[in-house]
Amino acid sequence: QQQQQQAQAQSERYLVPSLLPVHDDSSAKNTQGLVFYITFSRSTTDLTYPALLEDVVDSFMPDSLFHKILANLFVWSQQTFGYAEMHSNYAEVALGDIKFHIFSEPAAHRIRVDCLAKNAAALVKRLQFMLTSVIADTMHGLQFQIMVTVPSAPKYIVEFQHLVHCHEVDGTLWLNKKQLDLHVFDAFLPAHGLLSAYDIFISYRTESDSSFAMKLYDCLQSVSVGPDGRRVNVFLDRVRLEEGKRWDLDFMKALSTSAVVVPIVSQGALRPMIERAVQNIDNVLLEWQLALELAEEGRVKKIVPVLLGPLDASKSPVAVANLLKQPVIDEIPLVPSGPTSDRVQEFLSQLQLIAHKHVTQDSIRSVVDTVLKYQGLLSWRIMDAIRQGDVISECPAAGSGELWGLHEYCANHLAKTVKDVSEGRASTPHTPDAGDDVIETSQSRDAPLARVPSVYVPPGSAELPGLSHLKVWVRSLEGGEPVFAELRALGVTSVEDLGYLRPREVKAIKAKLSVVAQRKFDEACRGARRRRACVLL
Repeated sequence: QQQQQQAQAQSERYLVPSLLPVHDDSSAKNTQGLVFYITFSRSTTDLTYPALLEDVVDSFMPDSLFHKILANLFVWSQQTFGYAEMHSNYAEVALGDIKFHIFSEPAAHRIRVDCLAKNAAALVKRLQFMLTSVIADTMHGLQFQIMVTVPSAPKYIVEFQHLVHCHEVDGTLWLNKKQLDLHVFDAFLPAHGLLSAYDIFISYRTESDSSFAMKLYDCLQSVSVGPDGRRVNVFLDRVRLEEGKRWDLDFMKALSTSAVVVPIVSQGALRPMIERAVQNIDNVLLEWQLALELAEEGRVKKIVPVLLGPLDASKSPVAVANLLKQPVIDEIPLVPSGPTSDRVQEFLSQLQLIAHKHVTQDSIRSVVDTVLKYQGLLSWRIMDAIRQGDVISECPAAGSGELWGLHEYCANHLAKTVKDVSEGRASTPHTPDAGDDVIETSQSRDAPLARVPSVYVPPGSAELPGLSHLKVWVRSLEGGEPVFAELRALGVTSVEDLGYLRPREVKAIKAKLSVVAQRKFDEACRGARRRRACVLL
């Protein structure tokens, strides 16, 4: 009993930011990052931007605020397979792929942030959500502003929302009678305009799925990929297409240069194919046919359909029905769409490609069936898993109350797909099998939804601290040696992940442990579940 008490005392360790040592942050501030400041006040700051940083004189920051932010960053870094090196006045943090330094500047009543990733917009969005939550909990009435430094004149700052407004409305920003090039702020600004290539192409029906597509796009802007933490380049016509250009050619060119195509499949997307696609060009069908052709040629590396089931508002919470069981799929015509096929062949000839049977022979129904054979994301299964606690949603842009977490879940999977493509692990279509544990398929819709590990360990990489601690702890249990491999197979990469195990999984693991070890394992699972519940609250 004494040994158990000592082990419990050793496992219960607390982080108290205010008691951490002070760090000499002079060397850390010399990093070549994207710099912005967070200022606080009880009223709106009345400044003309760009403004001198020293002119922000009404800032007010309570002493405990920075330490509350550090505590939240520490928790968030653990949940996004990141890390955090903490001091009472400074921290080096990684939230997923986004690495940054954060400093307290109490004399100026502000916080400085040096973003080391190229996707500063994602970091700003996460910090805005975190600050809003912290202030709402403890410091009502306090307001904050994100102040971005001008790269060519670091003494000047521009308020973040004012910068976004200039980018989207005015298009101009002046400093000392000289017009600034807004491209120097690209890392902070929403993506607009056409690119030479894209990571993801979102194909959707404007009339029915615009809201979902825009929210998915917003969530994709909040994730980063690659060693430099760049943003995911997404083609969404409402954001990318430019006035005065051939929109049909632009979206087909964008599709032909995209690595991953994401068809949004819903009743609203399919219904027009029944009503008018036989005699007229259907742009959604055109995109799907073209994506299949480009996948055959190896230009499109991955097709990941997102299946949106109809909502049942009569239930609380709102239920998502199974799209694959709706009669709309059986009503799709078994004849080709001549006008659409002709347009696809015309574009393929411009690319000097020969059309395959998807264009020359396939019926509209066959095209839809082929798209549904790809590994996809099923909204009804995802929402069930989120509500049952098998999938945790943290994204502030996750969407409306009815589908909270769905957009973020899809965005995280798609970001991982982009990483796989860039590392050469993705492939063109294949028949799903039992090993496809990341993304659901229409053929495996009755199988349980795969849980995503909270820590992603790239092949060949060094073990993360959470994984090393898990290995030591499990092997200390009597009979725990073979259990470690089973836990890893279930996606468990830290002791905290034990809170995600389902009852039947816990029971199966306990069956291989001794009675004493079973008790310890139960206590660890309960503790992880309690901490997870606190984070959700």
